[in-house]
Amino acid sequence: MGDLYLFEMEEFNRKREKASFIERIKLLIKTYQGKRPKVKTYFGAPQKALGELLAEIGIGACVSPSTKKHFDSYAFYFLDNGAFGYWIKGKEFNPTPFLNLVEKSLRANKKADFLVLPDLIGRGKESLEFSSKWTEELKGVGIPFALALQDGMEEVEVEEFVIAYGVRVLFVGGTTPWKWRTAPRWVKLAERLGIECHIGRVPSAKRVYQARMAGAHSIDTTAVLWEESKFRNYIRALFKELPVQESLF
Repeated sequence: MGDLYLFEMEEFNRKREKASFIERIKLLIKTYQGKRPKVKTYFGAPQKALGELLAEIGIGACVSPSTKKHFDSYAFYFLDNGAFGYWIKGKEFNPTPFLNLVEKSLRANKKADFLVLPDLIGRGKESLEFSSKWTEELKGVGIPFALALQDGMEEVEVEEFVIAYGVRVLFVGGTTPWKWRTAPRWVKLAERLGIECHIGRVPSAKRVYQARMAGAHSIDTTAVLWEESKFRNYIRALFKELPVQESLF
């Protein structure tokens, strides 16, 4: 009985803390209503209540195969393929959950901004070839393609891929050092090709500023949900003017 009581109290406190977090976030969001972030932003598939709050200030969702889907609660969203999660766990990519995700999104009232073609983390040309095979599988779904950029890819081959397969978004992925070192040139390439450049996994306020200074058209994060201080700092970084700073890259 004692263990059961402790479990119930822990569950009660967890729910209370979550509820109070949402209430505090409501107050924070009120201060930004009527404004829009300086860069288009997607949060990692927030739960329905938070997704609706974020929609009020023009923040959307990154929806992956492993998360709950509340498509019509989001201001906008894109479909992640989930490859990074498999890579972190040392597993091979399983396409079935991703294909199921695409099918579910097609039945929603709101359509995805883009989907990220399946990729191989940090594997350059091999990832490019892997992604090219998926263009045939997905060409009939009617959702714009994003190409995940990985360590070792060169601008010439990326440009050829974009033209050949009608890619609409360059998605800067890869390992962390490579991503931030090369982000500005991918933004320039995207602009030259008349498409957009998205930087994936932007985990902190400092990185938000860095992405904005690089000229990114959009970013995403999963790192700040349910950590209130990080959440507040992140939101501020999305809305305030860029700091005068020379050492972000």
